[in-house]
Amino acid sequence: MLASMTAMEGVNITPSENGPYLVSGAVCLADVVGREVPHGDYIALCRCGGSKNKPFCDGMHVAIGFDGTLKK
Repeated sequence: MLASMTAMEGVNITPSENGPYLVSGAVCLADVVGREVPHGDYIALCRCGGSKNKPFCDGMHVAIGFDGTLKK
């Protein structure tokens, strides 16, 4: 599947240490039915599952002690 994906010029997605995915660049964020979700120039997307403002990070990863370390 990765081979069939195209690069998105200027888009960066970086997981922060024990925190959200940090997204920058020309990104269109859509909900489950395809409606565009408004956002600023930078997006912090929840990856701990605890945010009350999904898909955006609300800082809950700190309160729940989220460990974003890749485990094998």
